[in-house]
Amino acid sequence: MNKQHMMNLVAKRLNFSPEETQALQLGDFRRIAQTRFANDPLMMSMLEMMEQRRGEAAADPEIIDSPSPRRTRSPRIDDEDVAELEGALKAANTSLRYLSQVFGACRCWGKNTSCVRCQGDGVPGSRESTDPEMFLAWVRPGLRALGFDIAPLAQRTNARGAVLQGKQESKEEER
Repeated sequence: MNKQHMMNLVAKRLNFSPEETQALQLGDFRRIAQTRFANDPLMMSMLEMMEQRRGEAAADPEIIDSPSPRRTRSPRIDDEDVAELEGALKAANTSLRYLSQVFGACRCWGKNTSCVRCQGDGVPGSRESTDPEMFLAWVRPGLRALGFDIAPLAQRTNARGAVLQGKQESKEEER
């Protein structure tokens, strides 16, 4: 697998827009970061510090030429390793996609303002859950540990005005 193919996989996984994909291919990470983190002052501050460090390194050749443990090692990645990583990435992507559906979120979890599905508004709860029972099974124990419980927003009543609280009352309503 070549570098171009890996960049395309990264761009696809992160739901990059065509402009962000082009910036990735050109190595213009600042442009990508500005679109992704424009509303996150901490990330923008970190980006500024990284650029400042890069400028210092360019001005001082000793910083560039000094050996570092990361530069001295040259890991060999073969096709088998790449295939294993692609499989792990695919499995993680599948799991995240399922979780987003259960939590009623977009695939990007509302983190990508360039997302064609939600334009960054697809946070959990912005859509109907595909599996409300699974959602409750995951969320209820955590809420109970914090001293909270889940209750419906509005109580349903049957034709006689009795409050419905379970399947028995639902069957009664059908009669």
